[in-house]
Amino acid sequence: QIVLWLWINGGLQKFVDTFAPKVYVHCNYLLNLQQTLASFKINAILKEKRLFTGESVHVLEISVYDVLSLRKLIKDIEREKGFDVDLYNADIPAEQYYLFDKCLFPFCEVEFYHDKGNVLAIKNIDVNEFEYTLPPLKVLELDIEADQPLEKGFLTGIQNIVIDGSALAGKGPGKEHSILSSFRERFLAIDPDIVLTHHGNLTLPYLKGRLQYYGLDFSFSRIDPDNISYRGGKSYFSYGKVLYKDYPVFLRGRLHLDKDAFLFREAGLYGVIELARACRMPVQKIGMRSPGSGISNLQCYQAFKDGCLIPYKKNLVESFKTALQLFEADRGGIIYEPITGFHENVAELDFASMYPS
Repeated sequence: QIVLWLWINGGLQKFVDTFAPKVYVHCNYLLNLQQTLASFKINAILKEKRLFTGESVHVLEISVYDVLSLRKLIKDIEREKGFDVDLYNADIPAEQYYLFDKCLFPFCEVEFYHDKGNVLAIKNIDVNEFEYTLPPLKVLELDIEADQPLEKGFLTGIQNIVIDGSALAGKGPGKEHSILSSFRERFLAIDPDIVLTHHGNLTLPYLKGRLQYYGLDFSFSRIDPDNISYRGGKSYFSYGKVLYKDYPVFLRGRLHLDKDAFLFREAGLYGVIELARACRMPVQKIGMRSPGSGISNLQCYQAFKDGCLIPYKKNLVESFKTALQLFEADRGGIIYEPITGFHENVAELDFASMYPS
């Protein structure tokens, strides 16, 4: 099931839509694989589909009704065929697959029909994607001050919690408990739609842990008790530097955006929303990633819209080329050396990436 939050009559309302993403399999002896899947009560339909290269192939179409079992299904198919198998549309996240399939994007205007909260049909009627009005969502900005840097561990106590620029009061031996109680009451009273944080992928799990330590029942998400915990992060290489990034914390029924993330730092809240609309990507995801991730998702959407299958694990290795082929196909950009001296009335575009166009 896909949970939708729609702005209706001045407020957010929750709806549920049933959705089964489709995975496609191409290999030798497709009919044998179809029979094997049928023995496990998995229905696979033989179809002809088009690849992004323009080639048409025969594939098995499998509707996945339990998204949580998708990864196991993929591994089972790969083992069954000795990994000599091509998979398509198999690693598109369910919520993005839903947006592709329904031609929707975040904050678009829709027309829909429902029965007691269950969506029967939904249609995008956002005819002008460039001029739009956002609903007056409630935004809460959250920051904390701890006794020690959180990178040293989560056992340190809280000095201050700051909400929308105002520090919460707390005094005496029970100062931390008092601050946390005040935070809980204030958060629930505001009931924010968007939570803005500083390094929130680290601070939200820490704050959740301190609330649990004092026995204060609290959930950052609007629906279902959340299981926010610090899951670590990963190091990556970018522009000659080794950087570290915490794994993202996503909320259900609310949007969490880290103000220290690259996109928010460069474009702000409305810039992140604009990019989410343009790239057909959930707001929380695009807010934690790079513009390149949004462009890749937009390419996948265009391929889906054109009826092309999207390869599983899309980091395809480039095929071998001769020196002449490289010379003809990969000329690169033209870089003009600047004229030495002082210049007036100079314009700089794309300043963030330091590569003017």
